[in-house]
Amino acid sequence: MTTKPDRYALVGMQHRNAEQFVADLPPDEPLTLIREPGNRYDPNAVQVWARGRHVGYVPKTQNAPLAQFIDAHGKTTSILGMDAGGGNVEQGHGKSIDAVLHKGNNKWPLVEVDRTTTQIKEGRNV
Repeated sequence: MTTKPDRYALVGMQHRNAEQFVADLPPDEPLTLIREPGNRYDPNAVQVWARGRHVGYVPKTQNAPLAQFIDAHGKTTSILGMDAGGGNVEQGHGKSIDAVLHKGNNKWPLVEVDRTTTQIKEGRNV
């Protein structure tokens, strides 16, 4: 039996000026999902990264099962934030997994995770 990949919305792009950046990415673009357990608004926060850029989050209404999966199966990686000059600075560590960008017939792009074949990161910075 084949299991379909899980798909999650990608939100918060407008807060990172990433809407056009994400729109220009091709379908199946590799993504990295990084847990952010220290997020003051959501302890299940999951950051979405593309090409070394933090582009958004998996929404709070969808992220709890994904956060549990990443906590159980992810590898430790650096959590990066943006400094005042627009550069990346390390803010701590979290666990991460690979995903891809899905651009089907949806109005908004989706994050796609195949839990059966997800390649776990080996402590790599995004």
